[in-house]
Amino acid sequence: EGTNERTMKVCLLCSYALVAGAWGVRPVVKMTLRGGASLKNRADATNVITGATVVGGLAQVKWPGLTRLGAKHGPSIMRGQWWRLWTPLALHGSLPHIACNLLSLRSVGPALESWYGPGRTTAVYLVAGAAGNVASCVANVGGISVGASGAVAGLVGALGVHYARHADVLGGQSRVVLDSISRVILINAVIGITAGGIDNWAHLGGLLGGAAAGYLFGCRFVPVRDRWGRVRGYKDKPIIRFALP
Repeated sequence: EGTNERTMKVCLLCSYALVAGAWGVRPVVKMTLRGGASLKNRADATNVITGATVVGGLAQVKWPGLTRLGAKHGPSIMRGQWWRLWTPLALHGSLPHIACNLLSLRSVGPALESWYGPGRTTAVYLVAGAAGNVASCVANVGGISVGASGAVAGLVGALGVHYARHADVLGGQSRVVLDSISRVILINAVIGITAGGIDNWAHLGGLLGGAAAGYLFGCRFVPVRDRWGRVRGYKDKPIIRFALP
């Protein structure tokens, strides 16, 4: 996310693609889930978000005024234009900007969606996007920015919460993914601070918003035991349950 054309051409979250090998194809985990939970390699929500982002980019080309109408702008949001908390996610400053964000989304989205399903993945994306824009507004009330990198950062935050929460079940896989996430966050933080002109607050707000969403309504596997106390499987019991696919 950025506040000018030069900045918009820089997408720090591109480096998330560097760890796509750890996330893009989730290794098989020997878990038996009860109560309707499932582990499937799917990308329904990721595909829909990708399509919406592409449509948004094409619409910007045909109607350039959409950027002004939909960009994050604190004073406009405070005047009641609440759609600006989410419309920036589908708007970008340049072709390299949208390409980098889509690359990052396609790297992280399916990994989270294989656990969360499309409904909860979409919810995390929207919560994180709004959180990132709120943080950006607080840090720079009059700033104008577009881009989905805060929302993508939220997917990373939720993925980190998932693997940290289930480290005892997933074992070495959790360590690999959490190490990758830590390195990527550190790299992006360093680049964001040294490059200048980057909306780091949007990235941080999105990361924390996604982590909070993942903690509250993300997967929370609890063991299902037989009468002898042996674990026969796991049931997904999130803190807050929504009727989402």
